Amino acid sequence: MGRKHSERTRFNGNSIRLIKLINLSIMTAHRKLFETTEKGNTYFWEVVVNERYDDQLQNDKSDGYFEGYNVTDGEDFHVEGGLWFKDKVLVDYDGVFCLPKEVENTLKEMGFDTSEL
Repeated sequence: MGRKHSERTRFNGNSIRLIKLINLSIMTAHRKLFETTEKGNTYFWEVVVNERYDDQLQNDKSDGYFEGYNVTDGEDFHVEGGLWFKDKVLVDYDGVFCLPKEVENTLKEMGFDTSEL
């Protein structure tokens, strides 16, 4: 006859998985996938923002990323970078010299302010 595990043992065995699920439920994620066409080429874009509330600072401190690439000829164009926000205002980005207009417009559609750029 096999040994029965207590509820506590089963919980401890899955606690890491449970903690990950709890953390995901606290964070709000905005994600937009879209395509654009320019000069006969089709570009695929992904913009993701993870909103978090920082209790100690009493503000929203969010981050995210963007990625775009040419699906007509994948080696022709590829761009990606990071995004950082404070209280729904884009305060910094990385990966490109100038934020692509497609990403900036998408962030505005998602309700984020890009005027600080």
